[in-house]
Amino acid sequence: MALLALRGAQHLNGVSQLHAEVSRGMWSSLFPDRQVEDVPIIGITNGIHLPTWIGRGVQALLDRYLDAGWIWRSEEDPVWEKVGSIPSTELFAARWACRRAVVGLAANHGFKLNPDALTICFARRFATYKRATLLLSDRARLRALLFDPERPVQLVFAGKAHPRDFPGQGFLAEIVALSRDPEFAGHVAFIPGYDMAVGRVMVQGADVWLNTPRRPKEASGTSGMKVCVNGGLNLSILDGWWVEGYEPGRGWAIGQGELYEDVAVADQTEAQALYTILEEQVVPLFYDRAANGVPEGWIAQMRRSMSELTPRFSTHRMVREYAERLYQVSARVSS
Repeated sequence: MALLALRGAQHLNGVSQLHAEVSRGMWSSLFPDRQVEDVPIIGITNGIHLPTWIGRGVQALLDRYLDAGWIWRSEEDPVWEKVGSIPSTELFAARWACRRAVVGLAANHGFKLNPDALTICFARRFATYKRATLLLSDRARLRALLFDPERPVQLVFAGKAHPRDFPGQGFLAEIVALSRDPEFAGHVAFIPGYDMAVGRVMVQGADVWLNTPRRPKEASGTSGMKVCVNGGLNLSILDGWWVEGYEPGRGWAIGQGELYEDVAVADQTEAQALYTILEEQVVPLFYDRAANGVPEGWIAQMRRSMSELTPRFSTHRMVREYAERLYQVSARVSS
């Protein structure tokens, strides 16, 4: 079916710039007269529908400080600069309310979490390449990270594995077992029944959205995009959309986009890098509070993520790009 579509389509695109690059290499044999870089597969990166995924409290805050219709404005519009005018105390209060919703969701399933603790969320399909258990690989470092009395951290997981994906089901079982382990009570939760409603609460409430795919298998990914408008920050492998979205100061990257021949080496190396980033950068920044209790350094990253990434990774931009680069071109050729 892929070959039929590739040979029959007038235009071809991947769903991120990296996906297009990988696809040009994968399908270059279909274009023997072209160099790989000239294979006609372009990248149009996915986007998300902002009204569907933004939390009501955050939307009310942005409605108050930004111009009317801000949610549809392009990234070049100066309206996004007004995110800088929102008081830090109000941004942090909005984040607390979103985090409280995740804590409430966990409580509905028997998990007692801390509404003031740094909350890291992971929710998606449990395909094995997404490596849902990467953060669990070193239990000693994990315990130290979660149980620091001055700087507590908690993990909230959700997701499903395909009925025939037995390794993925194994990852799921490991996480469920950890969430039920009395040793980790109050710090690890697993939310069953993953669907859009659960996903919405998760992307709205995460302080940190964790994404650990094995590069370059993530075509785009969109869950991390949904986090940005709600003030959460991404911590991800440089794969899919995050290759385009990441810059220092608006989230964190695990590694530098390395490719590994040995998956065991990749998992070990990137797991250790993940722990180090959390220990040395993420957790200290979240708990570095000003006199009023607000983490100004953290809020600075929130501002950049919200203002710079939200309009860039929206369906409004995506549909416009499809229209300009594919649909209108096709219409002119057809006429």
